[in-house]
Amino acid sequence: MNNRDKSILIKIIKETAVIADIIYKLDESTFLASEEKMRAVNMTLINIGELVKNISQDFRSRHQNIPWKDIAGFRDVAAHGYFTLRMTDVWIYAQKELPVVADNIKIIVGAIDTRCGLRCDGCSYIESHNCGECIKTNGNPFHGKCPVAECCQNKNFLHCGECPDIPCDLLSQYSCDSEHGDNPPGKRIEQCKEWAKIFL
Repeated sequence: MNNRDKSILIKIIKETAVIADIIYKLDESTFLASEEKMRAVNMTLINIGELVKNISQDFRSRHQNIPWKDIAGFRDVAAHGYFTLRMTDVWIYAQKELPVVADNIKIIVGAIDTRCGLRCDGCSYIESHNCGECIKTNGNPFHGKCPVAECCQNKNFLHCGECPDIPCDLLSQYSCDSEHGDNPPGKRIEQCKEWAKIFL
């Protein structure tokens, strides 16, 4: 990933956070009753689409799990046909689909592979214990459901660094366990904090 693409991706993440703030604690009916909120979300989606158009084709080709074409296409519709938009579709996209896009971009930019900050890269358990990795298995690696991952997912966080309670007792217990914890203790906690800093 070149620096230009990375810079654009970080800007996209920040724009998705703007939308999250706009619709925070809103339900669909409240959103649809507010012209101000609808226009603000649409303008931000236009910004995101414009940013996507500036990502290199090589990068987009290598990360086809993200619907780049659809995001850019929505920008054109929102910019040139605002009054033809179905605002219920905008709500569904902003509420359900955009957060998934944001998380996938965060995973790419920050090389995020677990909820707790323990790095999968180079971990011998992937082969020796047939571990499917944390995020790829939705929090069910080789030993079954992970309580840290489950907690994180229940709070709709990508990783523990997004949680205001970090480091909580549960994460500290895993990170600082004398037998199975980190070396040095607390390493995964610091990793989560570093991931969080990328998108400040």
